[in-house]
Parts: sequence; C-alpha cells; structure tokens
Amino acid sequence: MKTQSSILTRWLPLALMLTVASARAQDSTPPLTDWRHVQNVRPAAAGLVRIEIPSTTHGAAQQNLSDLRLINPSGVETPFLLQWPHLETITTRAVSGFRARIDGDKTCLEMVPPPGESIRALTLETATPTFIKAVTLEGSQDGATWQPIGEPGIVFRQRDGSSRLRLVFPAGSWKQLRVTLDDRRSPPAAFTGATVELPQTASATIKEAITLTKTEELPGITRLHLTLQTPHAWLGMLRLQTADPVFSRKAVVRSANASPLADGTVFRLQADELNATSLEIPVHRQALGDQLVLDIENGNSPPLKIDGVQATRYPVHLLFAAQDLGTWKLYSGNPLAIAPYYDLAALSSHLQSAQTSPATIGELQSNPSYRKDGVLGQFAESGSAIDTNGWRRRKPVQITQPGVQLLELDLEATCHHDFADLRLVQDGRQLPYLVLQERLTRTIPLPATLAPDPKRPTWSRWKLELPFEDLSMQRLEIDTPSRVYERTLNILETRPNRSGSSQYYSAILGSVTARNLGEGKTVTVPLNTRAAGREIWIETDNADNTPMEITAVRGAYQVAQLKFQALPSGAPVYLYYDNPSAPAPRYDLRLVERELHLATPSTATLGPEEAVAPGKRKAEDESGAGSVLLWVALAAVAGGLLWVVVKLLPEQPGGGSGSA
Repeated sequence: MKTQSSILTRWLPLALMLTVASARAQDSTPPLTDWRHVQNVRPAAAGLVRIEIPSTTHGAAQQNLSDLRLINPSGVETPFLLQWPHLETITTRAVSGFRARIDGDKTCLEMVPPPGESIRALTLETATPTFIKAVTLEGSQDGATWQPIGEPGIVFRQRDGSSRLRLVFPAGSWKQLRVTLDDRRSPPAAFTGATVELPQTASATIKEAITLTKTEELPGITRLHLTLQTPHAWLGMLRLQTADPVFSRKAVVRSANASPLADGTVFRLQADELNATSLEIPVHRQALGDQLVLDIENGNSPPLKIDGVQATRYPVHLLFAAQDLGTWKLYSGNPLAIAPYYDLAALSSHLQSAQTSPATIGELQSNPSYRKDGVLGQFAESGSAIDTNGWRRRKPVQITQPGVQLLELDLEATCHHDFADLRLVQDGRQLPYLVLQERLTRTIPLPATLAPDPKRPTWSRWKLELPFEDLSMQRLEIDTPSRVYERTLNILETRPNRSGSSQYYSAILGSVTARNLGEGKTVTVPLNTRAAGREIWIETDNADNTPMEITAVRGAYQVAQLKFQALPSGAPVYLYYDNPSAPAPRYDLRLVERELHLATPSTATLGPEEAVAPGKRKAEDESGAGSVLLWVALAAVAGGLLWVVVKLLPEQPGGGSGSA
C-alpha cells in the first residue's frame, strides 16, 4: 500500500517544475480581451490537478484546443499539459503454416500465429464473393489438445460488399489455431490465408450524447444526419439502434461536407441456429465540428428502420499544478490564438501516470472583457466608395452586434443574382467579404395540386408552384403514404420551342425509380436541370395499380454564406444585387483570409427586399430613351451620307435624247 509520503514524493518534483514554469510566465499575461469565453475552475486540493475538458469547452475552443489559457487566482497565466487520448489502433501479423482441408461437411483451417505474441483477433482471407458460415475457433499449445477460444460465430460476405471475416476473442498466446466452418447448407468457401491482431493499450471511452436530427431516403442509401454534444470529439464508435430481424449493410461515417472518417458492416444474421449481431461502427478518429453524416447502403433492399444512434468518445484531460485553492479561470474562444509553449514536453510521460486531484469546472460564460469590435476592424475600412445606381435590388442586413458577421443568403437573393454583382455597403463604402466554400442545404415547401390528364387515365400528375423563376434546386423530397409500390417519378417543365412557334415541349428536370414494401416514406428525386419558370410537374404511370398519393413536397436548394467585418459606426448595412453589368469584386482578401476563416462570427440576417429609389428607376428610363434617340440619329446620318454619295457620282453617257 502506498503511503502519503510516497505519493507526495511521486508528484512533488513534477509539481515543482510546473510551479517554476508558472513563475516564468508571470510577466506574460495573455490579452484576455481577445477570448470570448471563461469558466471557473476550483481544485479540490493543492497539488497536481486533472480535469476533463467538458463538451461546452470543446465547442467554444479551437479544434486542437490551442486557445485554452489557464489563469490562477492571482491573475497569472499558469502552465498546463493536455492529455490527449490514446486511440485504439490495429497492429496485424501474418500467420504461417496456413493449411485448408475439407473434412466431410466441414472446412478446417489450421495455422501458426507469431510465436510468443499475445493475440486478440483473427481475420480470414478469401476471394469467394458470397457465402455465410457458422464458425468455431480453437487454440492449442501442443498441436494435440484443442480448446475453444471465444464463442461460436458467423463469417460472411455479400454481393453488395458487406462482410465479416474478423473473429474477436480474449487476448492470449497460442502455438496453433484451428478454424472450423460448417458447410452443411452451402458449398465450401476457398480461404487462402489469415492475419492476427496484437492487443493494444487504448484510453477508456465515455458515452457521448448524439442526436438523430434528420433521416433521408436517397436512391439505395439511407442518410442519417447526426449532431454531437461535443464538437470535434475523438469518437470511439457509433452503434445503430434497430429492431429489423435479418440484414447486412455497409455503412460510412463522415463529418458533414468532409471525407469519410470510417466505414464498416452492420448486420443481424442467422446461420445454422446461430444468431450473430454487430451494430457497431468503429471510428477512432476526431470529428470535424459537431455534425456527422452516416450513410447506410441499402442496395435493392428496403431501408432499415433506425430508432436512434449511440456513440462513445475519448475524453481529453488538462493537468496543472495548483498552489492555491481559490477560483481559477479557464479561457477559450480565440480563433487566432497560437498554442502556448510551456516547455513541459519532457514531463509528459511522467504526468500521464502521476497521482492527481480532481477539480470542478463551471458553466461556460461570456468573458466580460472581450473586445467586441473584433480583430479585423481596419480591414473592414479598406473597402472603396461605391455608386449603387446600377443595382436594381437591395436588402437590409440586420446585425445584432459589431464584429465579424456570418450572413446566409436567403432564397430570394439566391435566385435573383449572380455572385459577381454582390455588394455589401455601409456608409457608402463596400464591405469586403468572403463567400464560404461550404454551401448549406435548405428546403422550402412547394404546394402540390393533383392535376389528372384525361388523355392518360393511368397516370398521376401534380402541378407544383415555385416561388421564383430560374430557381436552382438540387432535389425534390416527396412524402407519400403509399406502402407498396414501384414507380418511376418524372419531374417535368413545359417550355416553348426555341424556334419561336406556339408549340411546347416537356423538359425532364429529373427522374427516379422508387420502390417501397413497408410504411410510407419520403422519395428523393435528384434534379439535373434548373427550372426556368414557376410551374413544374410530377408525373408517374400507375399502370394497373392503385394510384400513388403525395401528401407534401419540398424543394432542397443550396445557399451561400458571406463572412465579413461590419464597421463599428452602427450605420445600416445593405446587400445590393441584380446588376448584370457589374464585374466581380476584387478585395485584398489574401491578407486576412486566415483571420476571417478562424474568427468566430455573429449571425446576421437579411431583411425584406426594399423598393429601388425613384432616381434609379428614372435613370434607367432615361438610359432607355437615350438609346432610342441615338439609333434615330445614327439612321439620319447614314441616310444623309448616302444622298451625298449619289450626288457625287458622274452621269452615265447617252443620258440625253435624240440621234446623230
């Protein structure tokens, strides 16, 4: 048993070095006015303290927590060390002496794992495209006596690519392994080799709150939109909650608008009276933000009924030496801050196992000293003056607080402008802005009216009213209560022929074949062509079946976001657009692009569209009238020149009368 003196002896040198580092930092108090948030930290005892970074702190801080600063009760910055999790990793070794033989209605695989190595899993290798087998695993220390390892299970591979060839068991060392596969209900599969996994030390995971915010049924894919309680969490795994009895599906996890984080196979299968279920998707990577997308590939099978998703994550801890028991301050929320250097790297390995005391950390609060005018004020003043007479439309930008702003363009602004003519104007000057590359998807309800075609009695036809002309939509989301159907849905628009005649044709904007065998669902139809007018049609041929029903239709469209810095004057800001002759603006964005991207913005919104000033309309009318007068003058000048040319030409010989 460790005595109190031995514990003190263990952490005292470490805490002393932290204290020395803290003393060195006393002359370098950070500019706390640049940090948005603060939390109170109260150590339970003096000495080495270890706290778990809360979800709220992860959301307020940078992704890598570079902006965290710890201030002691005396107002001095205190060095600390972040304990990052050890993620679960896989180290594999190839087996040797692999032999396969068929013994009646069984296939036996024997192999030799790496000598002296403890192993925790075995993965089989095969080129057989589809099979499902009950399997047992045995181990031996002498090649004669065998004993079961783990529980009997199932291995399989499906035509859609989903598979399970990995057998997990308690870690141990074996001189020989034997796998027995049951071939009574299907032909033997050809196995060519195997690998084993070595056990690895990983940090413990904790439960992560995750919310299923939206489910989309796309062609062949169920897409789940998930929100994490902890932004930028180091995820352990995701687990599906579904009661479907028999299935196997490939699943892909990714952060929203980012590359995949992980993939795997989820299944619930039965083979030879053995039931096997695996609903977990190992991730072991850091999420980007708090939004996840989980795609479940259904192929031609009906979608699974997903009741929810569970998750785990690896916690991150902060260690520091507390000399006082007062209230400490943990600051976060400075996107421009660089990670501090406390020269504690040499202590990292010792601090990981040092004896520590806990501390309580309070709720995330606004920093009362935060500099609200932002760090980009000088750049906001760099925009040039602008004459807005050429712009036909504008909307007020509603700003609740000064500083960096994030403005989402609404549907009306999205439809009526080209990005080249966008101008943000305040006090008669342009406000430079960035158009974020990430586009958000929004939906708008579209009224659908059943409009049967008497000439085609087996067809169902609906008319949709669009809010604007030239509306660009990515897809239609169609809610239907119909349960059993297979229909091809066409989205059409009636357009006049280009020849200018009175004839019309139907342009296909999108099409999809939808199948359903259960409850009503949402059918998604991708749109490949932009609608030109304000009326489009949904058509489907019911043949000899019950007509399909539609209860609601939504149009999904992408919107852009602008990031800019408003002037502190408080003068109104306007978004001007709809000027076909305006060139794209050119700002010196590269000088502060990083700062704009990292800055935490306030949310600005667009107000209602305002009528153009009468002077602008008058200028447009005068411009049109001047154009007509110019053409009349040019025609008169051309006629006069022709008359002069005719007069100057010589007369033709023999123009007189009479004969010689």
